[in-house]
Amino acid sequence: MSWRKRKFLTYLFRKIFEDRIKLNEIKYKDVFDKFQDIFIRATLLPDRESVITEVSESIFKFSGYKPIELIGKPSSMFYHNKKERDEMIKQLLKHKQIKDYPLTLIKKNGTPAYVQVTAQLVFEKEIPKEIRIIARDVSEKRNEEIRKEITYLIAKKTQRRIININSLAEFVHKILGKIIDTSNFHITLTNKENNTIDFIVFSDQKVKIEDVRFSTPIQNSLIEYIIETKAIFIKNEEELKSIIKNNNLTYKSPIPKILISFPLKNEGVVVGLLTVKSYKNENVFTKSDIDLLDFTATQLSNIIEKDQWQKSLINKEKYFRSLVESSLEVIGMVDENGKINYISESVKTILGYPAHYLIGKYFYDFIPEKYYEQSIEQLERIVYGKTHFNPFMVKVITKNKDTRIIQYTINNQLKNKEIKGIIFNASDITEKHQNEKKLRYSQEELIKQQENYKTIFDNANEGIIRFTKDFKIVDVNKRMIGIIGYSKNELLSKTVFDLTEKSNDGLVKNDLKDLLTKKITKILLEKKMVHKNGKNIICKIFIKPIFTDNNKFEYFIAFITDITKRNEAILKALEIEHALHFSSNVLYVDIHGNLLNASINLTNLNGYTRKELIGKNIRILNSGYHSKEFFKDLWNTVLAGKVWKGEIRNKRKDGSFYWIFSSVIPIKDLNNKVNYFIVVQNDMTALKLSKTERIREQKLTNLMNRHKIFITIH
Repeated sequence: MSWRKRKFLTYLFRKIFEDRIKLNEIKYKDVFDKFQDIFIRATLLPDRESVITEVSESIFKFSGYKPIELIGKPSSMFYHNKKERDEMIKQLLKHKQIKDYPLTLIKKNGTPAYVQVTAQLVFEKEIPKEIRIIARDVSEKRNEEIRKEITYLIAKKTQRRIININSLAEFVHKILGKIIDTSNFHITLTNKENNTIDFIVFSDQKVKIEDVRFSTPIQNSLIEYIIETKAIFIKNEEELKSIIKNNNLTYKSPIPKILISFPLKNEGVVVGLLTVKSYKNENVFTKSDIDLLDFTATQLSNIIEKDQWQKSLINKEKYFRSLVESSLEVIGMVDENGKINYISESVKTILGYPAHYLIGKYFYDFIPEKYYEQSIEQLERIVYGKTHFNPFMVKVITKNKDTRIIQYTINNQLKNKEIKGIIFNASDITEKHQNEKKLRYSQEELIKQQENYKTIFDNANEGIIRFTKDFKIVDVNKRMIGIIGYSKNELLSKTVFDLTEKSNDGLVKNDLKDLLTKKITKILLEKKMVHKNGKNIICKIFIKPIFTDNNKFEYFIAFITDITKRNEAILKALEIEHALHFSSNVLYVDIHGNLLNASINLTNLNGYTRKELIGKNIRILNSGYHSKEFFKDLWNTVLAGKVWKGEIRNKRKDGSFYWIFSSVIPIKDLNNKVNYFIVVQNDMTALKLSKTERIREQKLTNLMNRHKIFITIH
């Protein structure tokens, strides 16, 4: 092949190769320009600084810079934190490449941008000469993570027991600044006591002040206007100008491009604002920013409520501490071994020891030995978190060696890092326990009494009715059922006046009203009741009202005695007594021996008139013939309710003696108790004299006969 032909072929192959390279370059450039990730190539200098030599077009969308603005510039201008960049170079030199390395860069407008980079070092003769970086924009993802982190941190801060609203406001301003432009930011609270608006944190690019906390008088300003709206307030520059003008509001600061305020509330009332604004860009705050600010305002509202409560609590702290120390209840804390770490001064009123004496000692040192093991077991159950039920009771020994009964409750705070103890509340219930014991005994006695009452009620010899102030029967006993003939169920459907004849019902009802008003205390009457079979029963009725301990009327109780047969017996007795009065010698004597009455015939026997006898003692007739033992036996017999019969020699008014055969009959009342005596006397003087004469004649005859025998013998 000639050299010309070889030259042509060489040219042709070179041309084809060059065209292919150009096509590849065009294709590569197109891919490079459309590449969504950011490609950066930088030359590494000896001092570890680097200079940007190439960058993809996607850098503009990411940072706001055009590629031409960056080429030839030091790459350090791009980093938010130089330490981050130095650490990345260090890792590259060590590992030659890194993957998904997090970095924070700065956009052209100064806001942070978050990326993950994959980087590689290019070496020339083992000397690092170039850095090639592919960076992926993860700002949205990172911003979301930061928002969650901020939300968590703010929520965590608000859960603290003690919170200072001023320091929290500063924390909110600082942490929100990581993701939101808070260069123009303030939190305000209304102070009605001082009639001011208090700025507890303030930042403004156009307003220079020395102190971030200050106050202004309440006036007709934009802040007061926004508070009155009671809602989220979002207005741009033109809208703000219109509101200020139309409402004649005071606003001395420059009007921003955008202003957003969120209400801060205390128990539903707007008491302040969280405000952000921008003098540069109306669209600087995204929806996510607004949501985060709204959440923050809600949390601040919760803190404001808690802050008000805390201030109130702090103001009363001394009072409550004094109250605890002066309380009869003892508050204290022991460790897991039962050692007393704290106890209130009120313990002295129970144990007699001052509080400082007990601290460092073990609680079971003051418990009787009998209950020692039981108390230790209870402590172990609490320490090991086993189930226990408040309250507990225990006996303790006082300084004076007395025994007191203590009731206490337990709150296990051993796992609480701030407390690390078992808190107890104890009170002396010795008197209460004893009173309850007495009460239980009284209740048991009351139950027994009620049972006894029921037994007595059901088995009483008298009929008993309980009835209301409307006269409705509510209970009856067995005897009453026997008296009246109706069953208990039949009686419980009636009133007391359904059982009696209708005469004088009005008078009885009036007396019952007087019982209610306590004008009288009881009613005693005789009244006819009607048996179920229609027969009239004469009853003696005793009625009393029953009142509660509170002096409230409860019911009436009536005791009914059937005196029908007694009345019949009395009539018969009166008839007999009348007959005796005119036909026999009868005396009526009380249990003391006093004469109550005397029959007409008796005055003919002893010579006294009835007037002379009545009211005198029966001793007026004593002849002195009988011994004291004789009369003692007589009285013992009749007072025992037995009849005595025997011969007695009495003395007449004129001093002469006469003999009687006396029958002393005891008369008993309804309670079977001797009430008086009827003494029936039969004159036996003549009989006694005749008998005496016969005895005398017999004695004379016997004497004569003995005389005749004596003569005959001699």
